[in-house]
Amino acid sequence: MKQRNCTGMLNALRELRGLIIKPEFFILAGLSYLAASTFAALDPGMQAINPRVSTTLLTFLVFIFGLSSFYFGLRTSRAALKLKYLPVMGGLALGTTAAFFILDLDIISALFLNLAALLISVVLLFSRLRFEYVFAAGFFLFWLNFLLVGFPLLNPELHVQLFSVVNTMFVVGFMFMTYSLIRLYPRYRCLWLLAILSAIVSTYRIYMGIVFITWLLLELKNSGGGKIGRGDVGKILAMVLGLVILSGVFLYTGYSAKTASSGSWSLDPVRTLEYRLALTMGVFDDIVRISFPFGYTGGRSITMEATEFTCRVLYGCTSRITSTAFGEAMLDFGLLGIFLVSWWMAAVLGNLFRHDYPLYALLFASLLVTLDVGINIFIVLLFIYLGWARLVRGLTEWKMRKV
Repeated sequence: MKQRNCTGMLNALRELRGLIIKPEFFILAGLSYLAASTFAALDPGMQAINPRVSTTLLTFLVFIFGLSSFYFGLRTSRAALKLKYLPVMGGLALGTTAAFFILDLDIISALFLNLAALLISVVLLFSRLRFEYVFAAGFFLFWLNFLLVGFPLLNPELHVQLFSVVNTMFVVGFMFMTYSLIRLYPRYRCLWLLAILSAIVSTYRIYMGIVFITWLLLELKNSGGGKIGRGDVGKILAMVLGLVILSGVFLYTGYSAKTASSGSWSLDPVRTLEYRLALTMGVFDDIVRISFPFGYTGGRSITMEATEFTCRVLYGCTSRITSTAFGEAMLDFGLLGIFLVSWWMAAVLGNLFRHDYPLYALLFASLLVTLDVGINIFIVLLFIYLGWARLVRGLTEWKMRKV
């Protein structure tokens, strides 16, 4: 009897492992996030802390629409390969427009900047460059970012400045380092060194989360067959420890809640997490209220400072505020924006899962994090310049293999 129960449990764990590594897991994660944030927003205690905390049935249905669009993207991902170079051209136009408004460049400089970004991606993905060089390039950009503006760990005031002024250099360097480490050491724990470096130096918890989820997806993929051995026990313990540490970092980061009257007070860890979920869903609820069904800002929200822009539009103040993975798309173009963004992410991930799992793991980890923090222009361009360019390169290779 005990043996049957043990076998059933192992089979269930294998099924769960198989689900987690697939892009369909985003739908399950999204439903879990929706349930948790909705219950938090309906908590009278959270509503008493902040009057912005609220949610409606329409908001709930719009979020479900976003997850359904993602599922449709997965079902049509193979057919999306026929688009070939069209998304790259669209991404070039999108990136040029964003650089024009965000960096206050003239249109020619913005165009050349995005052509350079596309060229770098093509060189990295289409050539036979060694990934040691990719890591060196990423490392250079990552640290040049800090040398130009300083270290936020030593000067907390740089936190916002670094995020908005030279964030592109930081994130590109971070992604290059992470992707090259995956390629160089797919079965080792070298990503942890980068996670520690990113967390300590940058103080950005989001990047530690991306690295950890990427590493977890790779480990689960590698341990996919057969029985659980001694080495797998170490992996499981490392995963549990990593989750505990990562959760602690998110919970104890000084997130405060302001009362409706005056003054502010800090919440205990569990209530802090509940408040974060409740406020994020409340912001999304406000976005749905003014944007349904055709949008409100017509494209101005999808910028590098999307969270600040959303706060200015909704509440007339300057602050960073999250609005779930579908917030910015809804604010810009309504249901059409949610459908296009969700379908596009799913189409890229569905194909990368079949043809380039390491890059898939990195982009999927980034997308899972955006469930809470939102999808900005950089995430969209990352999926186009890295994800889609990789797929376009692979079209010829995969056809030749079939022949």
